[in-house]
Amino acid sequence: GFYGADCSLVARAREEEVERPRPLIYIYELPTEYNTGMLEQRIKKVKCVVRYYDDKNWTRWENNLYGAELVVYEQLMRSKHRTTNAERADLFFVPFFASCFISRFLGPTARHRLDKQHMTIPKVVEEYKRLIQFLKTNYPYWDRHQGKDHVWMMFHDEGGCFAPKEMWPSIMITHWGRRTPAVSPNSTHTFQPHCFNPNRVFSEKERMETIGDHACYDPNKDVVVPSWRAPQTIAHSPHILANLKPDQARAKDVSDFPLDHPSNKSILFFFKGDIRMDVPEHSMGIRQQVEALFRGREKEGLVVGKHSPDYNKELAQSKFCGVFPGNGWSGRMEDSILHGCIPVIVQDDIDVPLETLLNIGEFAIRYPRAKLDQLAEYLQSIPENEVVRMQRNIQLVWPRYYYVSYIQMEVDWRKQRNLPPIPLLDAIVQQAGKREDAIDSLLIELWNRKRNRVTSLYG
Repeated sequence: GFYGADCSLVARAREEEVERPRPLIYIYELPTEYNTGMLEQRIKKVKCVVRYYDDKNWTRWENNLYGAELVVYEQLMRSKHRTTNAERADLFFVPFFASCFISRFLGPTARHRLDKQHMTIPKVVEEYKRLIQFLKTNYPYWDRHQGKDHVWMMFHDEGGCFAPKEMWPSIMITHWGRRTPAVSPNSTHTFQPHCFNPNRVFSEKERMETIGDHACYDPNKDVVVPSWRAPQTIAHSPHILANLKPDQARAKDVSDFPLDHPSNKSILFFFKGDIRMDVPEHSMGIRQQVEALFRGREKEGLVVGKHSPDYNKELAQSKFCGVFPGNGWSGRMEDSILHGCIPVIVQDDIDVPLETLLNIGEFAIRYPRAKLDQLAEYLQSIPENEVVRMQRNIQLVWPRYYYVSYIQMEVDWRKQRNLPPIPLLDAIVQQAGKREDAIDSLLIELWNRKRNRVTSLYG
């Protein structure tokens, strides 16, 4: 019979020896308490998922902050890169929904083996160590290379900052590209007492014994990927077909797509979001500094402040958009690119999504925090032809910052069942065309990491 998390595995059947694209990825079958069991136990249908079915069996999309956890897992499960023969595998994927596991402590839940008052890094680290022991006990693959060919999802706020020492050699898929340890100088997290700064819950001796002094992210082995955005959040994107005229929709070449000329964008610089003026560690103080510098300067085209109902529309109306940390990572790189706004990255020593794959200088600006007080003048000095060039490049790369193939799955499903199309979903798929998306980019990066580590693994 069939078995496995997706009921796609066949007992005692050998995988066909067909040619598959590399890397070949083996996905562990774990106890359900680490993944699907958490989804079964959720009280609210929107928790820990990116889509669910309403009372009429229609798909509803949820803008889950940590939604990439589910999307990456589902897409790898159905990918041509998946192998069910572990002996052929290049990489071993560990499907632990760690972000869902953590976030369940912050709200009501039907059942959890750890109670809320114990939600500290030691308990989270215990879960990782417990799972590593499970892998070592039940499979032979971890010990072959000390976990270096294993892949984990670390999508919670500060990613790999609190990964135990045994897990650090593995490849981590994350949103948080901080190249320094979270204890140097501080965590960016503000939630108390559920804070993920190991410096606050471990003694120095305990921290060194359990976590060590590793960075939160190593660009030589880890991958920073885009966060999830529900389709409705990009309905105002200039990239999307729903906003184009019929004759423009037939454009064959990216350079033919309509482009808002810089002079048509009313906002020079835009940032809106959570700004905690009374909490200096939040965003490393960067958002607070921007608020103090640019507040009240709307006449100069500088728009900063808290979230607004028109957030996505304002993004699309802006030439440049701020990319700063939040409580750990922030999805502002994705928001900017998906709305045709040139990202202005102010986070020293912190990689943004796909920075190790793409030349982000072609469509984004890295700006040093030390010169933040000069940012407005710098942006005003950039020639219009340079702004147009960078906007054109954003049009080329935007599918890499969106999980288009996940939307394609829903579009195909509707076609197979002769259901009426959803224009927004069709628009996303049509405008992305055959270009590589976020999942394609992740697979390229994983293969690059595998090849770069061949000597250390097999030499």
